[in-house]
Amino acid sequence: MASLQVVAGEHSSPLQAGGNDQRLLILRLAALLAQFGPDRADAALERLRYPNAVRQTVKALLEALDVGDDLPRLVFAKLGRERAELFVSLVHALGYRDAGLCAKELAEIERRKMPFSPSELAIGGKDVCAALGIAPSPKVGEILRGLWLKCVTDPGLNTRKRLLDELAKGDYL
Repeated sequence: MASLQVVAGEHSSPLQAGGNDQRLLILRLAALLAQFGPDRADAALERLRYPNAVRQTVKALLEALDVGDDLPRLVFAKLGRERAELFVSLVHALGYRDAGLCAKELAEIERRKMPFSPSELAIGGKDVCAALGIAPSPKVGEILRGLWLKCVTDPGLNTRKRLLDELAKGDYL
């Protein structure tokens, strides 16, 4: 019943309060198409000529519904900040038992300031190059991604000092 409320527009959510029509459309489409799975939903949206951004977001949300034993933090990190908020609304709309847990986990992530991407780390590529004495290269991006994944499991690691200390351990070359 909850998913019908979202599709019909009766569900009060932060999405409606924000007035962002595309976010609400994405949430409604994901709720409506969840039963078909990510690939079939994407194919249907492609046939209906929805924009790629809408299709990709709906597909990502539906893929996140079937993550198995992944940590919620890792699921949210893969989705990104905006999609993670949509995911919590989708889980709630679909009436999943763990909707409250998802919302609490996302609130905890926000409170602990977990980075949702490598670009949100307390250090950047120049810092990595300086700390390791290397030139800019794709390896720097790989190192930042590795640090980011560590910060996903331990958000407290995302400080300049702790990340530079992590680099100094020498596990990155």
